[in-house]
Amino acid sequence: MQEEVENKSVNLAVRTGSVSGRVLYQALRSFVQDQRSAVANRTARKESKERLKLAKMERKNAPKHGRQTVKQLIGQGQGVESMDIGDINDLLEQALIRKGFSNIKPVAILNDTVAVLLASAYTYPDTRIGSIYATGYNTCYMEVMPAVGRPACIINMESGAFSKMIPSKWDLELDRASEQPGRQRLEKMVSGKYIGELFSRLTKELLDLSTKPSFSTVDMSAIMEDRSVAAKILVDILGNVAEDEEIIEKLRNLAKAITIRSARIVAASWAGTLWHIAGSGRVEPQHIAVDGSLFQHMPYVQENVRRALYEILGDEAGGLEPVLVKDGSSIGAAIAAAVATCR
Repeated sequence: MQEEVENKSVNLAVRTGSVSGRVLYQALRSFVQDQRSAVANRTARKESKERLKLAKMERKNAPKHGRQTVKQLIGQGQGVESMDIGDINDLLEQALIRKGFSNIKPVAILNDTVAVLLASAYTYPDTRIGSIYATGYNTCYMEVMPAVGRPACIINMESGAFSKMIPSKWDLELDRASEQPGRQRLEKMVSGKYIGELFSRLTKELLDLSTKPSFSTVDMSAIMEDRSVAAKILVDILGNVAEDEEIIEKLRNLAKAITIRSARIVAASWAGTLWHIAGSGRVEPQHIAVDGSLFQHMPYVQENVRRALYEILGDEAGGLEPVLVKDGSSIGAAIAAAVATCR
């Protein structure tokens, strides 16, 4: 603080009839004291702001207590993966009894992807693969293991977590900015939760914008589907820069390219699963069960999934039929409960 005062050049005006040495000394002394006080106040304010910022960060990162969702617990890294949950059916039944619902008895617990496979298999017995292609992405399949004497079972692959693809620099940026960097890498390249953000990041770079716009996957769908709607959405979000006809067309093509890439990656993951099921033989004709808003509503998805399957599998893709299973999670859960009750 002393150095900050000493290193400044100042102009000092003293109102007095005659300037004696004593008057000049007192004036300089008063000035230096004022400067020291000002510097001290600035330093104190800065330190106070830093303490508040640090306290805010500590509160944000501190382990939370009380009722929380599984997503919140995983985000805090509080050992969710190492929990010994035992028989989850029994745990759920005990929780229901504690809440006064002793008349409800859980008999089957399964995730949405497995439920979609079961729902489709009820109508199309040749179904071997089930997939969720929506906000998130996952695939399961029917594994037959006669060589080791084990019965067939459904393998839930959590394929959204596959990480062997080669990401672009925008994929890497999105991953670093996500809630869980390094996880769900395939899902971040294909699913509805992330491709709107990917479109936003690419738009910023394509148009050399100073800030990243915020587009949702619903915005992307509308931009691809209708040009007049696209113009309105783009102007609303980007302003006057999007009034240019050429820019509108570029952004529509960008949304289309991101969507087609998503469909092709999903098709490739199905093809790999089909090869595994087929072993050394041919891929048999079968239905592929799919549920999810992206597969159902997103322009260019279904046609490009089929096109990619033909490119990868050749004529073997002719016997494949991806089929939309609406409400597959609910229907499949009901089927699982019925089968478990009848055993």
